[in-house]
Amino acid sequence: MAVELKKSEYLMFRGKPLVRKDDTICYGDLQNDKYVLLLDILGYKDDEKGHRVPNRIFVQVVDSKDFSTIKNGNKDNMYDAFLLGVTWLNVELMRP
Repeated sequence: MAVELKKSEYLMFRGKPLVRKDDTICYGDLQNDKYVLLLDILGYKDDEKGHRVPNRIFVQVVDSKDFSTIKNGNKDNMYDAFLLGVTWLNVELMRP
């Protein structure tokens, strides 16, 4: 069964949009959240099955209004990058 998305809908994860454009992934609501998560894929490698997978990811939590960086770092796989970024994002969004 195929999932059809309307033009105005995005893939949602835990109630927030998750959007990819080329090698940049944005997680969060740019209009309603104070901060969003940006993941920039800097490099790829081939895994044992021959699939091309990201192996260098630059993680940033940025202000959604002016895109100034709040926190940043690097990770070697997408799982660790997303986990770290979501943790940082949640901490920043909970601050008064």
